[in-house]
Amino acid sequence: MRGEGTDSSQEDAVGPFTRLGLFLDEYWPILLVVLGGVFMAFVPNLLPAPLDMPQGTKQWLRASGALTIIFAFALGNIHVYKRTSRANTLSREKRKLEKIIQGFGDDYFDIWRTKLGHIAKTLGFGDQERVSIYRYSDHDRAFYMLGRYSEGPDFSRRGRGVYPDDQGCIGEAWKSGEAVARDLPDPDSEPDKYASVMADCWNIDSETLRKMLMKSRLIFAFALRDRADLQRTAVIVFESTTVDGFDVNDVRTFIDGIAGREIAHLIEVLRPLEPSPDVARSRGF
Repeated sequence: MRGEGTDSSQEDAVGPFTRLGLFLDEYWPILLVVLGGVFMAFVPNLLPAPLDMPQGTKQWLRASGALTIIFAFALGNIHVYKRTSRANTLSREKRKLEKIIQGFGDDYFDIWRTKLGHIAKTLGFGDQERVSIYRYSDHDRAFYMLGRYSEGPDFSRRGRGVYPDDQGCIGEAWKSGEAVARDLPDPDSEPDKYASVMADCWNIDSETLRKMLMKSRLIFAFALRDRADLQRTAVIVFESTTVDGFDVNDVRTFIDGIAGREIAHLIEVLRPLEPSPDVARSRGF
């Protein structure tokens, strides 16, 4: 899900003057502190005034030089303090992330399974319902499953981990914000009719349909937005094998509120820990 970086090749391409500039940009507050301290210790010797100047001018020059050095010393300390504060803030964010992870579990996929399990329990989902979440990849023009939960052991299995963006309710929700498939034919008593609806309405071919572990009769997919509410970042899908397994309006109200914002926050917080597609596939996603 993330590409490998090329930090070493980029560093090799940087010239000596660029390195010097980067060094000064990084360490100039510390240099000010050190040099200011050195100059302050030797002000009387390092700031001689010409002998032919009036005594008042000599004293003024020495005082001005001393104040300049003191200012540089203070400025350097202020910036060192600010950088230390930023470092402490990042450290607190790191501890917050670790606390969130510990609250759910140590494994990335277990984190999502637990979170989705809480949602399913809150909505009263049982063995015939399922909730899954997918993140969209612009590069692959496809959705990657982040997690899935169902009380039913068979429906909780992961199945396909990658979904094209032109199939099913997932793709439609990504384009339109949400998608609902209601009163789908019974796949057991009317398999041909079920396959026809899935192909005609949702662009799911017979081979893909055959591999689907859960043939739902009620599906609601909802696009989640990022924390800044600027763009869509993922799609969460609710399914049931019964036509009245849940109330779509109730689920919409729930996920469009605090629950949806919490998921968007968790997606961003966990992004640095997101496994590669190969690792995801090795876990069945």
